[in-house]
Amino acid sequence: MAQAERRIVESLGRVKGDFLIPTRTLEYLRNGASEGTRNDELLAAAIQLRDAQIPEAEVYQLCSARASMDGLSETEARATIRSCYSRPRRDPI
Repeated sequence: MAQAERRIVESLGRVKGDFLIPTRTLEYLRNGASEGTRNDELLAAAIQLRDAQIPEAEVYQLCSARASMDGLSETEARATIRSCYSRPRRDPI
């Protein structure tokens, strides 16, 4: 992961709005996902970041880089992230 992306991941660990980014999401962004779970993990991370009010363009930049490192195509990553942003944000717990 590039240094700029690493800083974004580290900064995401802080509170964003009313949301705290879950450890699972940060671990995915740092370490990726294994074959068979890549798309599900990408979607879960994108949903958490969307709920934390991170703009779609930022989520795409961060998550598509991770997805690419995990072997997903840009088309797959874009479609997954776009589908997450087509749904309403969840309320904080």
